[in-house]
Amino acid sequence: MKFNKREMEVLDFAAGKRANLTHLAKALGMKKSNLTIYVKKLMRYQLVVLTKSGRNKELALGNGILAGFAALKPGFPALRLSDILTGKNPFLLSFMKDRQPLRISELDMPAITAKRLLGKLRNLGLVSMPQKGIYRLRGEAGIVGDFCRNMLVQLYFAEASGELGPLEYGVYSFDSAKELGAIFATSGELGPKNYWPTAYTIAHQYGLGLIQAGRH
Repeated sequence: MKFNKREMEVLDFAAGKRANLTHLAKALGMKKSNLTIYVKKLMRYQLVVLTKSGRNKELALGNGILAGFAALKPGFPALRLSDILTGKNPFLLSFMKDRQPLRISELDMPAITAKRLLGKLRNLGLVSMPQKGIYRLRGEAGIVGDFCRNMLVQLYFAEASGELGPLEYGVYSFDSAKELGAIFATSGELGPKNYWPTAYTIAHQYGLGLIQAGRH
């Protein structure tokens, strides 16, 4: 699940104001046919919606992301969705939410990558470095970490639903700074291409039980 630069431009624009697709394509300097492709992908993940306005269709953020982003904007008015939902940023922010302070050696990614990402997050005012080599998510940025977690859960659930069909529920782990661990329970046995069948919850090592009988 990755979003390219153009898709994030569309999402940032939708976060600012509603716009019909013709005006949006012109504002972003892209062909309307390409814009339609980006919008369909964003809709598949429930990040945006299209609503009718007369003869036109207007693009807006989906209700879930709209409410979450609106809640964090007062503390970070200059923050864009692309600042926190691009690349490894949402995973890193989600990871840091419950691990403070931390050293780069605690992150499961190359040190040079971690330094680059943490540097960008410091510039955004989300991460501080109280001591050399020690990083922490700022107290007021906790809401951003929560937002990233909620978005990752929404995105992974939507992606899994596309391949596995209707899902009963999901269990998630934020123990990695570069990816999300997830297990999804379905009502029937499947042979998916991109998911490994399992009988355990992702947290079984912490004493949680098996997935309920009849779930896969």
